Amino acid sequence: MERKKTPDWIRPDLQEERGEIERVIVEFLKKEPNTENVNAVVGVLKSAPIVDLSDKVWELLENTDSHLGNVRPGHIEDAEKINDIYNLELPPENRRDLKKIWLDF
Repeated sequence: MERKKTPDWIRPDLQEERGEIERVIVEFLKKEPNTENVNAVVGVLKSAPIVDLSDKVWELLENTDSHLGNVRPGHIEDAEKINDIYNLELPPENRRDLKKIWLDF
């Protein structure tokens, strides 16, 4: 699907994204989500340029878990399983409560 309009991008609030940053450190970098590692990733993110991605790349990034076939359309329990797995790897203060997130919609 081709985008009709190029979006205006802004940098995310990295403080609000701390849980995601810690998840990436654990899951992809295979390191402890300690202050030193979080600060290193935040430093890289702050200095990284914002680039326009092709439609093909966006398709691949749209939702990595569902793109891999792990989330079937209409099966919320698939998303719950993925959330439970991610939560096992996160410290308690960074765990996500899907029921609360859904109530906020």
